[in-house]
Amino acid sequence: MKAIATCCLWIIGCSFALADNPPDPTKGGSYSHLFSHSLVFEAAKGDKEARFVAMLTNVSDHKLNVLVNDREFHATLIISSPAGKPYKAYDAKYLGLLLTSVWSEPIIELEPKKTITWMVPLSSLRTQHDKTITHESLLGCTVLSDMNVAVVPSSRTFADNNATQKSKPIVIAQR
Repeated sequence: MKAIATCCLWIIGCSFALADNPPDPTKGGSYSHLFSHSLVFEAAKGDKEARFVAMLTNVSDHKLNVLVNDREFHATLIISSPAGKPYKAYDAKYLGLLLTSVWSEPIIELEPKKTITWMVPLSSLRTQHDKTITHESLLGCTVLSDMNVAVVPSSRTFADNNATQKSKPIVIAQR
């Protein structure tokens, strides 16, 4: 009987020790699980130019106050060619901000299961060395999006990367 009681106490103690701690809003990535971030490439068709479509979805059951620009695509595209070194690309306006400014993203309310969608034409993209991105330059490359996102709790004490998102890598197929 004593062995069973000791075993039960040990199991209860371990369950408390192994229980998930609530997310810490001041630590990077602690709220990342509340979102899904995806990236899709759409080739030029007719008068539509080639573009990326990026999406950020609140996968939680709660309305979230989120520090993210829901109108302009403020993320880093990491592009890896099959034989080359990875490089970064940005929306040209965002690259300008990164190089010249200090700013704060707006705080928006994102309802449960709702998605923010950005249409990012290739013509708006520049590398970190201000080179343009073309469909031809992307052929065979792997691309992923890396975005800083933050959940802003009611205490307003948070890290601006507490919900950082990376999309799954996509491969831009040869034509």
